[in-house]
Amino acid sequence: MSTNPCRYCGLPVSKPRTGRPATYCSTGCRRAAEYDIRRLSRRLEFVERKRDELELVVAIEEVESRGEWQVKRNALMAAALDGQLQRYRDRLRLLLDDERHP
Repeated sequence: MSTNPCRYCGLPVSKPRTGRPATYCSTGCRRAAEYDIRRLSRRLEFVERKRDELELVVAIEEVESRGEWQVKRNALMAAALDGQLQRYRDRLRLLLDDERHP
């Protein structure tokens, strides 16, 4: 019987001799991962919406020739949201990735 790490906490998960391989070490870890997946999905939607709004504001400010500082500020905020999006996506990928578990 070989072991894989739990997708949520990283502790070893025993692989059963038959049937579908386990991906979580306990029901608690499985439920916590399900909660994280739902929470991260909602956050992704929110941050993507905010980033899209900021990109629109930056485009409008550039067309209207607003102050350069406003354009830079909003562009920097959009870039920060991109970083946040990437962190959320990476965490979701870890929770959902079947490739890590042969």
